[in-house]
Amino acid sequence: MYWLCRRYRYTSLVSIQTSEPSLLTTPLTPTANDFQPLQLIEIKARGRFGAVWKAQWRNQCVACKVFPLQDRQSWISEHEIYNLPNMQHENVLQFLGTEKRGEGLDTTFWLITEFHQRGSLYDYLKANLVSWNSLCLIAESMVRGLAFLHEPSGSKPPIAHRDFKSKNVLLMNDTTACIADFGLAIKFDPGKKLCENHGQVS
Repeated sequence: MYWLCRRYRYTSLVSIQTSEPSLLTTPLTPTANDFQPLQLIEIKARGRFGAVWKAQWRNQCVACKVFPLQDRQSWISEHEIYNLPNMQHENVLQFLGTEKRGEGLDTTFWLITEFHQRGSLYDYLKANLVSWNSLCLIAESMVRGLAFLHEPSGSKPPIAHRDFKSKNVLLMNDTTACIADFGLAIKFDPGKKLCENHGQVS
């Protein structure tokens, strides 16, 4: 189905920055008049770069991916992808903000997104029988998400996910899909050759 979407060819990419991102794209830390810190509730999944928690902030559930100190670069890389201009799409996981917690060797880096109770497509398919109509709806929404990532949109460059699998696809309440986990993703710049920058991507 994906190949029915328009295809583009790109010969280059932009290297991901290694500087620490500006924290809190959307403020999630308490202020003097709003002491409501984000609270971790339970671990929902573990990945190669960190654990994903169900968390609570301002009486709503959010997802919080916690990176240990040694995976700081992965946190930076994923934050940069989520924070690209025009990155918002109904089939891409909504990014809320980032936080840095702790000091020294106890430092952890948090990446906060919207929370979807149904969880990953991988877990959902293991526990549920899916009708043909629902399967088509899931597939169509995944294709829309991938097509959005692969095509430039305004000032958003094309993006290659590089780790697309059922564990990195979340199901929303209406059983449509959204693409998550951009820790290995790269963005492309037509002005540079692929071989020139590929080694710079962490």
